[in-house]
Amino acid sequence: MSMSAIDQISAHPCLFSVPSSEYAVTPNWTVGANARYFGITVDPYSGSIVNIDLSTTYSFEYFYFGAGYTWVDINVEIDESNWDGGLDWRFDGPHLFIGARF
Repeated sequence: MSMSAIDQISAHPCLFSVPSSEYAVTPNWTVGANARYFGITVDPYSGSIVNIDLSTTYSFEYFYFGAGYTWVDINVEIDESNWDGGLDWRFDGPHLFIGARF
């Protein structure tokens, strides 16, 4: 008898997110940070995603601009008798942004 995908779940999904934190240095200048984690295991697959973001923003009446740094790590593993492998991908670096509010 074969098991369905639901029967093979060996761990519940794990979602962890730190509420976005933003601190107003001045009325127009803010600094912020957030962190997120998601992990799941569904036999024979398992994986996780981690995201951390730090940024600073300066606002005018209708426009804002800012800079930040982002770190992302993605990990997927497959453990089967005929194939054992996975994906481990990470990227990080600075970013600039500009936007408008109406």
